[in-house]
Amino acid sequence: MGALLGNVGQTFIDIAKALKNETITPEEREEAMNYFISEMIFNCSVYFAIGMWSVVTNWAYRTSIYYFSECMITRFRTSFIAHLLELDAAEFDKAATGQFNVLLNYHIDRVRDGFNDRLGYAIVVLMESCLGLLIAFLTDWKLALISCLITPILLILSIVVVVFENRNHEKKSEMYEKAGEICSQAIGNIRTVIACNGQQRELTEYTDLLKQTRSHALVYRTWNRVIDVATVFTV
Repeated sequence: MGALLGNVGQTFIDIAKALKNETITPEEREEAMNYFISEMIFNCSVYFAIGMWSVVTNWAYRTSIYYFSECMITRFRTSFIAHLLELDAAEFDKAATGQFNVLLNYHIDRVRDGFNDRLGYAIVVLMESCLGLLIAFLTDWKLALISCLITPILLILSIVVVVFENRNHEKKSEMYEKAGEICSQAIGNIRTVIACNGQQRELTEYTDLLKQTRSHALVYRTWNRVIDVATVFTV
């Protein structure tokens, strides 16, 4: 893409020089204009081909990652249910109300998000780094040297993003688990809650946990954007 944009810029520079040059003949000026038109058609064709190739490869990549994650989630759910069916009744008495439901739904959904986001992000970064290094070596060794110097920095920033995502998901999972337990206990013992006039108390606790989760997510997103800006500035 960089080579294509450079070619487009050079084409405009050449036609501008030809139009401002008063020493060339009209035939040479017409030839320069025809060359400009042919080059622009070629550049537009290449740009369109790159765009179509990006659409196809991105669709194939997203589809394969999604299919892989869904297969893994199906296996996780099946194994989890099979493990629950093998437990004794005493184990269910020890567990908090709604704990298994949170594990089955929210936690496994976080695994799906991890496969779709983190694994995909790691694959994209690795492929872009290898492809950029290959193009740099084919273009100019100095450009390859610059690419080799930048790649470790991008790798460090990518690791920081993954660490932030892990901490964010762990914190959100903990808060959502507590909120789910409160909601499940309140609904499961709704008569007791109503008899004790505890509706507002249960709702307040549930809302406070959700607000804490939202605040934590906003902080994470802010730092994530700061890292993105640092990545762009590094490039």
